[in-house]
Amino acid sequence: SYEALVRITANAEWKLMQNSPYSPLELYDLRQDPRETNNLAARRPDLVRDLSAALRAHIQRGGATPWQPSASASQGKKK
Repeated sequence: SYEALVRITANAEWKLMQNSPYSPLELYDLRQDPRETNNLAARRPDLVRDLSAALRAHIQRGGATPWQPSASASQGKKK
């Protein structure tokens, strides 16, 4: 499954993930919930919004996703 991962370690460590481009985002507090059993996305829309923006920026800078290879990987295939 696809797992987009963005971690912020200011006060806690958070994980934002999505199993496919069509599934909802999931948010976990890895410090309090290391087994990722409590999806906090509905309770923390502010954090989901901020981490989603960071994830989009990462992908736009060339970060890879399974359905969209990074720019550097695509360039390597063309050579």
